[in-house]
Amino acid sequence: MVYIVSTESDHRIRIISARDATRHERRRYEETE
Repeated sequence: MVYIVSTESDHRIRIISARDATRHERRRYEETE
């Protein structure tokens, strides 16, 4: 699982950063599914 930070302007998406998700982030994502 990858954690992505992005921004959108003028109908274009720009990726600011991407990294592996932490255990806490994965758990939070799985609980919301």
